Amino acid sequence: MRYTGESVADVFDGSSMYPNVDGEIGEERDFTVTIAGVERHDGEAPYTYVVRAASQSLAWSTALSTHIRREDTVDCYIVPSESFEGAPADDCGYHWNDLRLQNEFWEKVQELVELIKAYDEADKDNRDADGYVLDEKQGDHDHLVGDYEMDAFPMAEDLAHYATHI
Repeated sequence: MRYTGESVADVFDGSSMYPNVDGEIGEERDFTVTIAGVERHDGEAPYTYVVRAASQSLAWSTALSTHIRREDTVDCYIVPSESFEGAPADDCGYHWNDLRLQNEFWEKVQELVELIKAYDEADKDNRDADGYVLDEKQGDHDHLVGDYEMDAFPMAEDLAHYATHI
């Protein structure tokens, strides 16, 4: 490409980075998304993710944002020729990262957040302005902790299971 004197913004603002991506929402299904990151500079193979999404554009954005977060870099891009609807075959010959349970993980996180909010609200009368448990409310506080930890522990176990998929 020959330099024309135009700024990057003049050339690319308002245009899609991936113009042939289907954004039509449908049923959730599996997508394979391959992303070339900084490893490409050393001749290494790209990363491949399998995500569950309702469209190609959602699948690509999920995989790309996950890659950026995991690898802590924005030096990456999707390889369209190696990205497709469906999961790789069992004998595909390469490793891929399964992100299909990622949505369930975030739903479990939200459930735990709601439980913590409910606990904080229920326990507020047992604490002083600095958050310390009042001596005369220690029994009530301990009972409340016992009630909530019975719900929280299974949620934490679920999160530990799902955490391998984010």
